Amino acid sequence: MCEQKNRVNSFSYKNKKKCEIICCFCTASVSCMVSMIDQNIRTLIRNEINKIVNKPSLKLDQQQKADGSWVTAIDHDLTRAVEKLLRSHFPNVAIVSEEGSHELLFPCFILDPVDGTSGLIHNTGECSLSLAYMHSGRIDDELNSAYIAHIFSDFEVHQDMHLPVNSTATSFGLVSRSEWKKGLYEQGQHAGKSVQPLGSIALKLAHLAYGNAAFVVTLRPKSIWDIAAGSILLNRLGISLWHHHDKIEQLDRIKLNGPMLWATHSDLKEL
Repeated sequence: MCEQKNRVNSFSYKNKKKCEIICCFCTASVSCMVSMIDQNIRTLIRNEINKIVNKPSLKLDQQQKADGSWVTAIDHDLTRAVEKLLRSHFPNVAIVSEEGSHELLFPCFILDPVDGTSGLIHNTGECSLSLAYMHSGRIDDELNSAYIAHIFSDFEVHQDMHLPVNSTATSFGLVSRSEWKKGLYEQGQHAGKSVQPLGSIALKLAHLAYGNAAFVVTLRPKSIWDIAAGSILLNRLGISLWHHHDKIEQLDRIKLNGPMLWATHSDLKEL
């Protein structure tokens, strides 16, 4: 377990080199298509993130919402900046976001400006921006694209990368830090498999896609903006989203019930 723990905890979010951008998800039957979240859009979003979080007088102004979750000035600022950017490039595409519209009409962008706001408030660094373009409600739609960016470093994953980047075999899973603190994973295990806590479901899915974990599990309900981008990226790696032992193929509603597991079909049999 010590070796496994070091593998995730030693993953510093400082000065990580961005992976070479290579189109790798094209199939023999589908020609290479231009992503709706291409390098230009990703660069513009990263610039907005840096502009907002690097303000010399950054104030969180955190508030607790009716559902008990937290929202900060960074959530609002990033929502405004990214939505403005997307509308300037794609004026006819709807945007669904945690702090904006919840009307799910496909095709649409699905944005969580800060997934893991508690990590932002408590200064753990465990927070990320998650953006998906869903042409339809199907996770495996070939026109979908996705982008997850760590807020405080250049660590990111997207559909134009060769994934997984880390080819070292891993056997442990990632779980919610808040669920971990509640003692929901006895002896640091889930179904007999070692697990480690990490805040931000989008960030956990990004690490799974990167190759830094073998599976991700959450016991609580999630919103579509939490999991859309990660589910799209993982689906293209043969890692599916499961509710109990039922494969989820559609993200066509705002709220999805837990528990949820992201794993390959072979790993599912052991989990």
